[in-house]
Amino acid sequence: MAPQAERTPSSARPSAVLVPLALGDWVDEFTDVQAQANGFPLHETAARRGMIASHTDEPGIRSVGAFNVDRLVGFAFGAPFDTRWSWAARMTDALAANRNWAAYGAPFWLLEIHVVPGLWRQKIGTRLLAELLSTASDQWIGLTRLASAHRARQFYERAGFCDLPTVPAPPGYVVMGAPPVTQRVPDTFCGDGSRTIGTASAFAKPSPRRLLQRGAVSAAETTRRQT
Repeated sequence: MAPQAERTPSSARPSAVLVPLALGDWVDEFTDVQAQANGFPLHETAARRGMIASHTDEPGIRSVGAFNVDRLVGFAFGAPFDTRWSWAARMTDALAANRNWAAYGAPFWLLEIHVVPGLWRQKIGTRLLAELLSTASDQWIGLTRLASAHRARQFYERAGFCDLPTVPAPPGYVVMGAPPVTQRVPDTFCGDGSRTIGTASAFAKPSPRRLLQRGAVSAAETTRRQT
């Protein structure tokens, strides 16, 4: 997540409709939203486009877009964890060896989620996350985030994720995880030394993952009402 945007009065906030999308048809638009959200220069934007395009034929890929009128203002996509990903090999042994995570099987991996700066702090990211994960309710969820992205960490922690420091990540990144939505949240998920400051209570409270479940429902209802 990028720096906090100026707040907009609730009465003036534009709505966002969530729509499932075919990733291959929206590579350029997703790249543009990602560049806006992160302030990427042109050379970085070109590299990021290639990374997004590389996932278009991913088995089980799922993507969701958020639209304000006809404008794409946010997106999220993910897929079942694939050991063939260039950065995934270093994680595989650690994921398989930890009894807490191995018990849940292969995770669904959140690959990207971004919202344009003018619409931050309007729950669009939360809705995108909930909608994307609504079909992965029996899998635990994994992601990598920049180690320096403190706002992103706060966003994910509010959704029920915690840092998993025993899982190797690419340089400069941290692996985070959240237990399956459909299962009772266990205190052991972030156990074995994996709890970090700010996450000790993340799974002690029943609200984060339940809110995520409710968010998926409300997002679907909102889409039905506005389409």
